[in-house]
Amino acid sequence: MMLSMVRDLTDKCTCCRIVADELKKSLMGKRYLIVLDDMWDGKAWDDLRFSFPDVGNRSRIVITTRLEEVAKQVKHHVDPYSLPFLKPDESEVVAEKGVSTGKLPSFTTRCE
Repeated sequence: MMLSMVRDLTDKCTCCRIVADELKKSLMGKRYLIVLDDMWDGKAWDDLRFSFPDVGNRSRIVITTRLEEVAKQVKHHVDPYSLPFLKPDESEVVAEKGVSTGKLPSFTTRCE
């Protein structure tokens, strides 16, 4: 039984590595925008981050999370932004103006 569990785990790890390698190969040399929405575990980022090549072509990865510890763990070049719970009209402002202009509305704050 234990050997079967170890084999299953090894097979899953091998499969994950193959998928990660294929993802990296397909992104290499391309400019990309990746959005990882609602990340609950920083370990997931640790497993994924090497799949995204950084070759200086201004590619971007956006990660959203409700957990401040995850945000701090995955930060790379900038500190995380902390958004309060938004009212419906504020959500529309973020979607319409914030995304199109690249500037965050004034009611957002950086995490300390």
